[in-house]
Parts: sequence; C-alpha cells; structure tokens
Amino acid sequence: MGAERVGEALPRLRLTRGRQPGPTVAILGGVHGDELEGVLAARRVLAALDPEGLRGSVRVAAPAHPAAWASVTRASPVDDLNLARVFPGSPEGRPTERVAAYLTDRLIAGADLLIDLHSAGEGFDMPLLAGYHAGEGPRCERAAEAARAFGAPFLWQHPDLSPGRSLSAAADLGVPALYVEGHGGGQVRSADLDCYVDGVLRVLHHLGMIEEAPAPAAPSTTVRGDGDTDGGVEADVDGYLVTATEVGRLVRAGERLGSILDEEGCTVADVRSPQDGVVMLVRRRARVSAGDTLAIVAERVDA
Repeated sequence: MGAERVGEALPRLRLTRGRQPGPTVAILGGVHGDELEGVLAARRVLAALDPEGLRGSVRVAAPAHPAAWASVTRASPVDDLNLARVFPGSPEGRPTERVAAYLTDRLIAGADLLIDLHSAGEGFDMPLLAGYHAGEGPRCERAAEAARAFGAPFLWQHPDLSPGRSLSAAADLGVPALYVEGHGGGQVRSADLDCYVDGVLRVLHHLGMIEEAPAPAAPSTTVRGDGDTDGGVEADVDGYLVTATEVGRLVRAGERLGSILDEEGCTVADVRSPQDGVVMLVRRRARVSAGDTLAIVAERVDA
C-alpha cells in the first residue's frame, strides 16, 4: 500500500483546548466500525465543551478506524485486522497496525487518562458498562476512580489486561484508562447514548476539568472477570443458538443460558453458566460454529 493510501486511512484527530491549564483526556470512538455509540458520543462531548470554562485539553479520534467505519465492519476491509487487537501497532506495519501506532503516539501518549468508547457491535449484546484494569499501583487506582465517576450501570473489574488493546498500550505508557461497552446491535438507544455523553462529562468533572456534570441515574453494580470477548462460554458444536437469558441478569452456576439446535431443530447441546454471576455478554447471531463465543458470565463483587 502506497503512502497516499495509508495516509488516507489514518483517523482525524480533534482537539479542544481549554483556556486554563489542566489534565489531558484522550477519547477513542469507533475502534470497531460497527460500533456507533462511541463516535456519536465523542462528537457530542466535543460540541458540549466550552473552551472558556475548560481546564486542560480533550483529544478525540472518532472514528478511530476510518476503513472499518466506512465498511461498518469490526475488522478492516483493507487487511482484515481488528484494530483492538494490534495496539501499540507499528509505523512500518500493515495499514491497521499503522493506525494503532498513530493513535498510540498522537492520542494516547502524554494523556492523563484514556477513555475508549466501544459497544457490543452487531455480533453481541452487552449491558452498559465501564471497565478497567483492577491491578496494583496508582495507574490502576486512578483508572478505578475514573470508571466509578463515569457512573455506568455496571462496573467491570479486570485483574489482567489482554495484549493488543488500547488499554494495554496505555498501561505501557503509564496512562490510566477505562473503556465503555453498550448494547450495540446496529441500533443506538437514546438512554445509552445519553449515558455515554454524561459519563464522559462526569469523568471530566471528576478530574476538575469542568464545573458541572449530570448525576448518574443509579449506583453501579460491580463485577469482576476476564472480559475478553474472544473467550467465555464457547459453542461445542455447530448449529443454531437459541438464547434463554438476557445481559445484566444474575445467574447461578449450571443455569441454562441457551441451547444449540441442529438443522432439524433438535437440541444438540445446552449452554450453561460456568459460575454464579452476571451475564455480561450474549451472542446475537443464531448461526454458530464450534469455538464461537456464546456468552460471558462475570463474578459479582459484593458492595
């Protein structure tokens, strides 16, 4: 791919700089091209900010992956790479890796906090949540404080970070980070979009960057677990998934989450919860192959 084509694939960075000094917050939206909420929310946040009253700066890349955004796909149609699996990228790599390197160097590096606005996209359903690395040290403590300030209905603690993510690139740079997920599915729900926007404003208020922010609707429910959508409860056989649960629901170990049917409509496998906890992801597409992720159940953390 020539330099001109690669240049066209790089995201546009937007910056709102306050008249007064303060922290720098980096915001990603549209890392996956089928996730609409983050792009719309990031643009609404920028429109709501008044440089006269802002302390610090807000950097935004939304959409973060223009090629995937244009094709409404999770991965790039150019090189079939998932941007959320190749951070920190490489300036000499494939096009998606170059996008990751550009975002790492130009958006994440030097920030005081990263907010990565995702949603479940067209393949999954997830409750509205804010997640973060619940490890040791001041970086994780600041991420936890920001995630709590966001005020999503669910707060998802992750004991480890998977490689290739924006959050892992931020961690390598010493930048606290949180990410957000919502229902997705190609539909943008008004309540979800409002929570994305209000949540970011609450984080900016928490950091002392703006004077006011909307109050959260209710306290968050805290869960803990891996959070990797490439894992979780997987299909043992090919077939058709018939779900019997909803995201955000409390379930018991062994409880049936759904069934897999064969071509004749007969049950060939039951899908059961591996533990007590909260359903944090359910697959949307009924047609499944062995090894596909069907659901994720996270441990509920007692308040």
